Amino acid sequence: MSSKYKESVLKNGEELCRELVSDSSIDTVGILDDDGNTIASKGFNITPQEFHDIKFILINEKPDYKLGTVTINHVTYNELTKYCDNLYYAKAAETGCIIAKNTKSIIIATLHCKHTSTLFNACDKVKSTSQFIKIEGY
Repeated sequence: MSSKYKESVLKNGEELCRELVSDSSIDTVGILDDDGNTIASKGFNITPQEFHDIKFILINEKPDYKLGTVTINHVTYNELTKYCDNLYYAKAAETGCIIAKNTKSIIIATLHCKHTSTLFNACDKVKSTSQFIKIEGY
C-alpha cells in the first residue's frame, strides 16, 4: 500500500475485504475514498497516479479511450466497460478488475477469470458490497 493513504474509518471494512477475497476468483480488493482513506486486502496496491486515472475515467462516465485503460498493481487492463450503473470491469488475458463507485468511495477488485461468467459473478458481489457501504454512509 502506498504511504499516501490513511487507515479507513469504515466499520467492518477489513471484514468486507476478507469476504470479497474469500470468493474463489477475487485476488485483492481495496476500498478507497476521496480523502485518501483506504482499507485493502493483502497484496492490493495502487499508486496515487493509478487512483487519479481511475477517478478521471469514473468522473467522465464515458472512458476517453486514451485513458480507457487502467493500471492496478502494475497490470494494465484494457477497454474498461460499464457493467451496470456505477460498476465497470476490464480484462487482461486471464485476469480482470472490477471497479464500483458510489458517492463517497470506490471499490477496486482484481481477479483471475478464465471464463466471463466468473467475472460477472464477481461483479455482482462487488456491486452488493458497494451498495452496502453506501448505506453505511461510506
